[in-house]
Amino acid sequence: MNNAHKAIQLCSCNGTVEIDIRRLGDALALDAADLPVLHAATQLCGRDAAAFSAALGGAADAIVGCTQEAALLREVADEAGATAGLTFINLRDIGGRSPRGSDATPSVAAQLAMARMAEPAPVPAVSYASSGQLLIIGPAGAALGWAQEAQRRYGDSIAVSVLVTGRDGSELPVRRDWPVMTGRDVTVSGWLGAFDVSWARANAIDLDACVRCNACIDACPEGAIGYDYQVDAARCTGHRACVKACADIGAIDFAAVGSPRSERYDLVLDLSEPALIRIPHPPQGYAAPGRDPL
Repeated sequence: MNNAHKAIQLCSCNGTVEIDIRRLGDALALDAADLPVLHAATQLCGRDAAAFSAALGGAADAIVGCTQEAALLREVADEAGATAGLTFINLRDIGGRSPRGSDATPSVAAQLAMARMAEPAPVPAVSYASSGQLLIIGPAGAALGWAQEAQRRYGDSIAVSVLVTGRDGSELPVRRDWPVMTGRDVTVSGWLGAFDVSWARANAIDLDACVRCNACIDACPEGAIGYDYQVDAARCTGHRACVKACADIGAIDFAAVGSPRSERYDLVLDLSEPALIRIPHPPQGYAAPGRDPL
């Protein structure tokens, strides 16, 4: 049965709650055909219990205007073999034992209107699955420092990748314990176990392919490459001596600067300022503590 047509069993609690059937019917927009579903008793838990039980026999669902005696009224319904679903609302605290009298009718009508509303659709369940793929985004010094900390804390249970954004003069470690990339125009979307991260390559040197041999640093006549293994575009004049020096490794490609890339990660530690996701409640698995998470 539609919730809007539930039977409504009200109780004046021995005359202490003033119930105006006509005004309630008007407030609930009940027409003449619907009014029989609205019934007011004096003692649902006492002398009107039999009538209450009989009324439930023909109803699929019912709203009962009493919470104090809900347990007793359920027993009455069960003993009568009624299959109606019962929704209990508290009328006595709204309009009983009060000088308000019929002035409480709008409040009673509001409670009934809410009880008659259709049940909300169930919220779909969301499951999360993470295999520990962590991406740390931020300036080299902070990002690499927290990559070391993550490895110290979690060991092999987490797989760290670093996306360096901008230059801060920090040297890259000689050991390549995790993939390191450079990026600009970074975007992050998704949730725990399914973060989609996109960026444009920001450096001619592929830091993940670079073996830290320093041949490019020695070859560059402008000194445009430091121990962060990033090319300073403001100083580079295009000699490309670094490309020749790195020919056997193939880690330098100026044509690749600006090329798009995207990957999926389980977790994101965002050290950007401002954060890449700026919403009141960020998704699970995303943390943006700024450059100093401590």
